[in-house]
Amino acid sequence: MKNIFIYPLTYIIYITLFFAAGISLAFVNQTFLHISLTAAFILIIISIILTLKKYYYLSLIILILSSLFIGYSYTIARYHDIFKNPLNTFNKPIKAYNAKILSYDGVVGFRDRYIAYVDKVYDGTNWYNYAGNIRLYNNSLKPIYINDEITVSSKLNLYKNILTNDDIYDSKTIIKVLSERMLYGAASIYPYNNFVVQKEGFSIINYINAYALKIRNIIKKSLGENIDAIPYTIAQGIMIGDKNIIPYHIRKYFIDSGISHILSISGLHISMILSILYLILSFFPINFYKKILISSIITVIIYPPITLFSVSIIRASIMAVCFTISYYFDRNRNSVNALFLSALIILLLNPNSIKDISFQFSFLATLGIILYYPIINFYIIKI
Repeated sequence: MKNIFIYPLTYIIYITLFFAAGISLAFVNQTFLHISLTAAFILIIISIILTLKKYYYLSLIILILSSLFIGYSYTIARYHDIFKNPLNTFNKPIKAYNAKILSYDGVVGFRDRYIAYVDKVYDGTNWYNYAGNIRLYNNSLKPIYINDEITVSSKLNLYKNILTNDDIYDSKTIIKVLSERMLYGAASIYPYNNFVVQKEGFSIINYINAYALKIRNIIKKSLGENIDAIPYTIAQGIMIGDKNIIPYHIRKYFIDSGISHILSISGLHISMILSILYLILSFFPINFYKKILISSIITVIIYPPITLFSVSIIRASIMAVCFTISYYFDRNRNSVNALFLSALIILLLNPNSIKDISFQFSFLATLGIILYYPIINFYIIKI
């Protein structure tokens, strides 16, 4: 039985895979919540009993199995309102709405763009409990912060109503892709809108963002002042992950050449920043482990907000933290475990990430590198 926990198939991998399977099942069918909760509770109790009787490996297997039901139950509980009354099924014009700011997407079209969770909509007569995520563009002078709860007296356009011109784009495909991400519409806040912050949301991310965005803008300004227009757009995409201003024909060149991944920020950027910080700290009388620890903390705190918390950077940051802890305490390092632990944390924060192509590609590509690079490298050296 011990053989099932031999590298690279260690317990954290099984827990993550079963948890992810539960999440996937929840998006397919939401009718077994009570059965799933009951099964998870029973399996956890059995696992505890087996642990007390010192059947540790059997207990661990039962606990891993329970993560399937935990993932299923957790996802339905997390998205209960969206599953029950999804925003895209509302069939009246929306003239006002309540929303909570989930994340900041940067400046798009000279306006700040956010992802907001709508929980109520108003048709001019009554309020209705319909839920879903939207893209929210803020063109007012009043700033919005993550976790703010707002009421906006302005229309909200559902994608199913605005993406209807089949001559320009395949609207059905676009709407399906957006719905997979639980994005159902778009709205704008203008200076003349009746826009009220019902509750100011406290989030440490707001304070980190305030400084990170200043650094982001300094990077943009510095690049713009020192290089030409087209190289500027590419450099900005590579350094801070802002690919919105890269011209389409330039992106097409990268896609046709099979090197579009170069435009994506990833673990390479984390390792480069860590190396630079480590080099700077080498001039100070600090031991090796503390240099690694300080470099990692600074990188993980500053760089993800600068890149607006892209999935690949969050994944790389979590892996960096895992390796830093193992270095600091002089423990064995396991890249596969670190990768799957970062996947588990991201899925706990946002289960819907499992349907995001960037999440899938980021983890599969990294797993491929971890598993197959040593093999390929061995044969290259042998040749």
